[in-house]
Amino acid sequence: MGLLRGHADAVNSLAFSPNGKLLILGSGDRTAILWDVASRRLIHRLQGHTDAIYATGFTRDGARAVTGSMDTTLKLWAVDSGKEIKSLTGHKAKVYRLAVTIADAIIASGSTDGEIRLWDDTTGQFLRTLANQGAEVGGISFNPDGKRLLACSASNGTHCRVWEAATGKEIISYAKHDNSVLGAAVSLTGASRRLPGEISHRSISGTWKLAKRNKRSWAEAHTCGL
Repeated sequence: MGLLRGHADAVNSLAFSPNGKLLILGSGDRTAILWDVASRRLIHRLQGHTDAIYATGFTRDGARAVTGSMDTTLKLWAVDSGKEIKSLTGHKAKVYRLAVTIADAIIASGSTDGEIRLWDDTTGQFLRTLANQGAEVGGISFNPDGKRLLACSASNGTHCRVWEAATGKEIISYAKHDNSVLGAAVSLTGASRRLPGEISHRSISGTWKLAKRNKRSWAEAHTCGL
C-alpha cells in the first residue's frame, strides 16, 4: 500500500498493465502518469492532450498505453520511452471511455455523442465505427475472446447493449437500470457468458448473462452515485 503523488488535478481513470507491474493514471490536469507498482516510482509523465483525460488502458502485450481525452482524441504511447506514437483523431465529441481486447489487437473508444470507434492497438490506425448508441458512452468492455463489446449509456438512456465486434450488429440490450450507467466489466470466468458490475447513479449493480437478458442478481448498498 502507498500513496502516489504527481497529479495537479483529480484522477479520472486508472488501469493496470497486463502483468500488473505498471499502473497508468489519467487526470484532469491533461496528463497521464505511468507508475511502477512495486517501487511506487514515477516512470513517465505522458503529455500531449489539451483537455482532461478520462480513459486509460494498456495494449495486450503491455508495450503501449492508450489515453482518451475530453479534447476528442486518443493517444497511443510507447511504455518504454513515454513517447507519443500516434494521436487517434476522428471523434467529434469528448472521448469518455475506452477498452482494449485481450484477444485481438483492437482498441474501442466511446464518446459523449454515443459513437463507438475501433482502432488498431499497434499502429493506432482507425478501423471502423462500430455503432452509435445515441447516448453518451458510460462504460465499455470486451468479452474475453474479443468478439463482443458491452457498451452502456451514461446519459439520455439507461440501456446496456452488447455489440458484435466484427459487424456492429446489436446482439442484445439490458434495460433494468433507472439512471445513467457509468461503468461495466465482463467477467473473465465463464468466458463470454457473464456480465457483472454495471455502476449507475442510483448505485445499483447488476449481474447478467451476456448471451441472455436474464438478470442474475442486483446489489444495492450505496446511497449516492459511484
